[in-house]
Amino acid sequence: SRETIEQCDASLLADACGHAGVADRLSALLLALPQHASRGQCYLPRDVLERHGALPQAAAAGLVTKPLLAAIDEMRQHARIHLEKSRKAIGALPIVLKPAFAPLALVPLRLKALEKNAHAPFDPAPQIARWRRQWAMWKF
Repeated sequence: SRETIEQCDASLLADACGHAGVADRLSALLLALPQHASRGQCYLPRDVLERHGALPQAAAAGLVTKPLLAAIDEMRQHARIHLEKSRKAIGALPIVLKPAFAPLALVPLRLKALEKNAHAPFDPAPQIARWRRQWAMWKF
């Protein structure tokens, strides 16, 4: 209800939304790597690539290197960290707000699919069945 939303801690709601958004977008970005590479594009953060000695040109060309795999793994770790922070913040919000975060249930499914493809990040990740996505959001 409107009163519940107005009574909740705005900073806690902002934390939940912010961390949920980062986790969602990072997992979606990593899933899109094959498509980006097919167009010669690399949207991975330069600082993460540089930290591991990976070249953006290699990622844009779809070349798998150990430094690039390390950078991609770091990005998956960032997604997991933000997912956990968002879950913690969501748990402290009024229960009536929880359904708004149901799409966040897709992030663990994406991360699992990405981990299955960890050695070949430019191969399309295994598809997540529609029923599994719906079930995850319903259970959320």
